[in-house]
Amino acid sequence: MIDKADEKVPLEIERKYLIRFPDISVLCKQDGYSLSDISQLYLESNKEHCTMRIRKRCTDSSCKYILTYKKHITGMVREEYEEEISEEKAACLPMIYL
Repeated sequence: MIDKADEKVPLEIERKYLIRFPDISVLCKQDGYSLSDISQLYLESNKEHCTMRIRKRCTDSSCKYILTYKKHITGMVREEYEEEISEEKAACLPMIYL
């Protein structure tokens, strides 16, 4: 994080790695294992160097929707803000940006 006018700004530093797909039968035996179904939708933004994303993450019992704003700072660094939103708001947002 960096200070920006006495406000902490969360930073994302992009890292990409190529890994072999793990053996699911081994993973599901690990402590803390949980399975999530994740889908994402990226929205175009009017602001220069900004991206918005809606992420839906579902487990066996529920789904959560996260709205993320990302502002490009340098090559691999972005400011990132996230907030949990309702399913209704998640469904409406893409319509606003069409």
